[in-house]
Amino acid sequence: MEQAIQWWYEQQYRQLTWEADQIRDRLLQESFSVRRSFELSSIESNKLSVNPEHKWIERFEIFHMYLKELSDRLSPPYLEEGLPLAIEYLLQKWIIAKPNCEFQLQLIPQWQQNSSERNRIILTTLDELLRIEVSEFIKKAFIFIDLQQNQRDNQLKIIVKPLKFDATVFSNKCSELEYLSQSFRVLTSGTWITQTYKSESTHCLSWSSKSD
Repeated sequence: MEQAIQWWYEQQYRQLTWEADQIRDRLLQESFSVRRSFELSSIESNKLSVNPEHKWIERFEIFHMYLKELSDRLSPPYLEEGLPLAIEYLLQKWIIAKPNCEFQLQLIPQWQQNSSERNRIILTTLDELLRIEVSEFIKKAFIFIDLQQNQRDNQLKIIVKPLKFDATVFSNKCSELEYLSQSFRVLTSGTWITQTYKSESTHCLSWSSKSD
């Protein structure tokens, strides 16, 4: 069962990566070329303030932004460069989405690369964990993320401390966290230990540091 699920995930990962590459290599490049053509045309006419082409440029910029966000969701950037860089990029999204939350990140300076598929699992797990822990009902929280590595395994520690405790939110998230932790254990053959103290949650994830 474990090997079958891992195989299924790897197939899904390859397909999503291919779709993202198509967007980056074709649609984004094409939209950039069209936008540049409008820019040059507007400059030549020297009527940016009143020229309707200016509105088209703005619309293409929005279109380009949406395409980039879509490609990032299909295949997060920097997975091949290393998990620390990919986590840094992911957190930028959360910092923008949760401006009242304080994020603190501690990453190991030297990282032995795992497979891109394994990095995708870890990154998706972290994203889902933040979605569950820092839900729309949590207005302010302190989030600490620590990524470390030794010769045997990798460790990812996430500490979430809401500044206002809500027992209803806590009870609702428990089942989702259990599903997420089970999925992580199966897909990585790793471990997941959760400790709670009042409103504070500490999640310690561990998986093999050997390359797949």
